[in-house]
Amino acid sequence: MMEKELTELNQQTEETSVGFKEEHAQPPAVERIEILPPEPPRPEEGPGGISHYRSDPELEKEVRELLASSKEINAENIEVFVQTGNVTLRGTVNSSEERDAAGRIAARGLGVGEIFNELVVE
Repeated sequence: MMEKELTELNQQTEETSVGFKEEHAQPPAVERIEILPPEPPRPEEGPGGISHYRSDPELEKEVRELLASSKEINAENIEVFVQTGNVTLRGTVNSSEERDAAGRIAARGLGVGEIFNELVVE
């Protein structure tokens, strides 16, 4: 007997939902546009304490230039990676002093967050 009641209830539900759909027509389809969230802001200060936003590619270019122009280190075997303002240094250097200097030089970039110094001394 319960099966019969469930079947009747399901039929009533289907009828109700059909009637509901007819009464409340759907709005016309709208093109869906996916909006990506902006890159999270990073606290960066430039000259005069003015806040500046730097994209990762801009920051990576600056850190590479700083390392290449330094007389303290040989940046030939150093790779620079930047993600959300955090800089990772990978590669090889000749001494622990050169490794430490590379980290200090990379930190000079405007907008650098953390430095992950993964340089290996050979």
